[in-house]
Amino acid sequence: MVLYEEGKNVYKKDVLDYTQINILLKKSNIGNTLRKLPVGINYIGGVQYGYLINASETINTTVNAAKTYYRKNNASIILGLEYNILWRNIGAFAGIRADVGLNNVYAGDAKTPASLHRTYNSSFSANGGIFYRIPLKRK
Repeated sequence: MVLYEEGKNVYKKDVLDYTQINILLKKSNIGNTLRKLPVGINYIGGVQYGYLINASETINTTVNAAKTYYRKNNASIILGLEYNILWRNIGAFAGIRADVGLNNVYAGDAKTPASLHRTYNSSFSANGGIFYRIPLKRK
């Protein structure tokens, strides 16, 4: 990001390193394709808690510690959608997920108080993979 500060263009990059815990719920709808393969659409929703491990900022080429500028706790809402296809016990899935931050993670510094510089952690991701379903014997 390029900023204009004190009459100069300044390159600034912030790096925030969080440890995160997700609690997710998944709602599955199962149907059939034209070839009679079972498919499923999964709706995903949940919450995320993050704890700040480290933070740094790069201004032009100088790297500075920035952990004191950010709050240690972060909370987010997660929403997503997955598409599954299953053949016997082997399946494949593709999905998208949005993670929307709820709180301002910027704590402020001597120059800029937190109320004037709002910062939220948000992300958008796409994922995919294959899986093996372990059949359970029913009585």
